[in-house]
Amino acid sequence: MKHLIALALCLCPLAAAAQSTHGEYYDYLSKVRVNAAPDNYLYISVPGNFLVEHGCPYNSGNSTGPFWARSALPIENEVTKAHLQIAMASYLSRGRIFVQTSGCTDRNYPIFNALQLEQN
Repeated sequence: MKHLIALALCLCPLAAAAQSTHGEYYDYLSKVRVNAAPDNYLYISVPGNFLVEHGCPYNSGNSTGPFWARSALPIENEVTKAHLQIAMASYLSRGRIFVQTSGCTDRNYPIFNALQLEQN
């Protein structure tokens, strides 16, 4: 039993390392979507799709990467509500945006945990 616990403790840091954090600048957000229950997550899209450097596999044979990124937390969360405001500002103004992701959904969409809007 002691060996099993030690093995489990050793594997936990490896699992966390597999979900690396990556950030990229994009010209603007081209789509903003909030799914209804039971999903309740915020989704964003950029022109030309997200870069494969976010670490999520290609979607449906698409060689440029996933077309959606999903919020880390449901829309009821205050952080996600703030992300929605930032996303809408980029969408409406076509403002440059930094998207930071960590991990992928079961549909291979990057999971974003930070958005930063910039003025030109």
